[in-house]
Amino acid sequence: MSEEYCNYLMKKYNSDDPLDEYSSQLGVRLLECRDGWVKTVLPVTGKITNPLGTVHGGCLFSLADTSAGITNMTVGKIGPTISSNIEFMHAFSGSKNIYCEAEHTHCGRTVSFISLKIYGDNGVVGARGSMVYSVHPYTLEELEDPSGSGK
Repeated sequence: MSEEYCNYLMKKYNSDDPLDEYSSQLGVRLLECRDGWVKTVLPVTGKITNPLGTVHGGCLFSLADTSAGITNMTVGKIGPTISSNIEFMHAFSGSKNIYCEAEHTHCGRTVSFISLKIYGDNGVVGARGSMVYSVHPYTLEELEDPSGSGK
């Protein structure tokens, strides 16, 4: 099942018809995907930097939350964030891209735990975190038609 979900997610998160308009507007793209693990990228532009010229912490958090949410989706689960923690170890400046790798540390029937790291072009980790989600199973058909209207 994971390969089918990953193929779908790769297509949707790298298209003009995204599942998540917010992440798409930020510029988040899915680079790699496998069962319980993803790697995303956020291109650094002037739109996401703060007055210090570094990437805004809110954008890094959005990258982390998006990546963790996609990680759940690789195993056919979806749901809201119920807890999150992110530790910023150094500011991101000088990178053209910021990357996030997220992976399940536990994925149960109703709750999943995800750890993640965020790093720049030089590979140095500048932030790390963990997120907890309330999850339930979903199908690809439900993603395409969340209202169930058949349209």
